[in-house]
Amino acid sequence: MSNFDLYKELDINDIVFVSGLARSGKSLACALISSFDDVDKVSVNFSLEQIPCLNFLNKISYDTSVFLLKSSINLMIYENSIGRNANFRPNDFTSISNYKDPIDYMKRFSKEEGNEALLRIRSENLLSLMMVHNGLWHANMWFDSIPHLKFIHVARNPVEIVFSWILKNYDGGFSVNNNSREMLPTYKYNDQVLPYYVYGWEDTFLRLNKIDKIIHLVDKIREHHKAAYESLTEDRKKRILFIKHSELIRNTSTSLSKISDYIDRPPSIHTKRVCSEQNCPRSDSLPTPFLTSNKTFEEKLAIIKPSASYDSFKILKRMLNEFDNSSRAI
Repeated sequence: MSNFDLYKELDINDIVFVSGLARSGKSLACALISSFDDVDKVSVNFSLEQIPCLNFLNKISYDTSVFLLKSSINLMIYENSIGRNANFRPNDFTSISNYKDPIDYMKRFSKEEGNEALLRIRSENLLSLMMVHNGLWHANMWFDSIPHLKFIHVARNPVEIVFSWILKNYDGGFSVNNNSREMLPTYKYNDQVLPYYVYGWEDTFLRLNKIDKIIHLVDKIREHHKAAYESLTEDRKKRILFIKHSELIRNTSTSLSKISDYIDRPPSIHTKRVCSEQNCPRSDSLPTPFLTSNKTFEEKLAIIKPSASYDSFKILKRMLNEFDNSSRAI
């Protein structure tokens, strides 16, 4: 068969990704942003997120990855427009019940599908909002798939990330016999099941203890994010807005103003209520729907230090210094 190029058009006017490491505050940012005027309910698609990861593992070609991302985004936007696959679980942050106007969303159930739905998508000024994990790492592929894409990258203090991962047991320990619900791409290496972000340094990873593994994982992912950002063109760099989690919760109005200017959508009459529901603005210690601990930063650091090796704790301190001294914290 002769060579040919895969081709797929996008049926979308405006889309923004909220990206960041796991436990960085993406869910909070999505809740606040989706309260804005002309911003759709947040979507999450773990199957779609696996495509760039599989390309990183050299299991799928770049052009095929881009084609699949375009097709998947098209399908997600179309199904959202007609209310298909709507989530009614009250405690899920993607639930209709947690959208700023559930009644308005449910009106989609009775709207025309097919070509009529496509015409609505093309004519509406609705901003599609999607949460992605580690999206900045694969930014070039996302931009190649969605040329008008904008990123909001939520960054959180590395000590907070590491401590949260410890509580959540995010140490890369996946069971061979309990892998069916895991949506993170995994692979077998010497009879061990490993997450995709260990690819290339497996032996080092397997020698580490639990706390050291988490510190190294967070550091490696952040390094991929930084390298990917530096590889972007200047135009693409301008389409990434960096928001610190601490600023979002402490100086909520200022952060939302920056986001509003960036996505060209104003806060709505619902935004104040949603901020209140998310306990924003607040100090780090006040309750939040996804809070894993109300310990202070100093208490968390004191818990991590005795369990980490000297070299790993140095890595954590280096990450913290980079985070504190950069306006573009990752």
